[in-house]
Amino acid sequence: MNILGKITSIVAPEPGGNGNGGHGDHHQGSSDHQPSLSLSSLSRPPPLHSSGFPEQRIVELNLPVSSVAPAAVANYRPVVITGNLAYVSGQIARDDTGGVITGRMQTESDVAAGVAGARACAIATLSALKGTLGDLNRVVRLVKASVFVNSSSDFTAHPKVADGFSDVMVEVFGESGKGARAAVGAILPLQSVVEVESIWEVS
Repeated sequence: MNILGKITSIVAPEPGGNGNGGHGDHHQGSSDHQPSLSLSSLSRPPPLHSSGFPEQRIVELNLPVSSVAPAAVANYRPVVITGNLAYVSGQIARDDTGGVITGRMQTESDVAAGVAGARACAIATLSALKGTLGDLNRVVRLVKASVFVNSSSDFTAHPKVADGFSDVMVEVFGESGKGARAAVGAILPLQSVVEVESIWEVS
């Protein structure tokens, strides 16, 4: 489906899918150094906020997280764990039927569609982690997310699009879901609107 024509149902919840192992050629980027996203250290974070642990939060937020990691579509592993770090391969944006959410960011008016695509990548990332770890309560913190936005050379709102991914992680993990981040422009596989790869500390 083309996300510029229709934003899928994977949008921000009311208050109260899947991976490609690599990303395409980068043509433009902007490192995201917003103060709210920076890390003072990579030490073990304080406990999650009182609203609950990740598995409970997913139920409360009604997020469609699968217990099966997205299958690799080429010669790579969706998740690799070494020591206490989990490396999650690039997750592209897919809708609730498994179709790729396509589109290319060109102007500020496209940002909302990009945010929805980034949220879809967040759901796929959570599914990859859950399918590999068995329990998202094993996640200690998000270390870093690299967000690749399918965009024209003059598009500059990559950080706003990337917030779609980051916001989900904070909703699920609290401050532990706020990691270092980069948001860059790219030409992406299957014309996906967004792709996100990430690194996690796990127990």
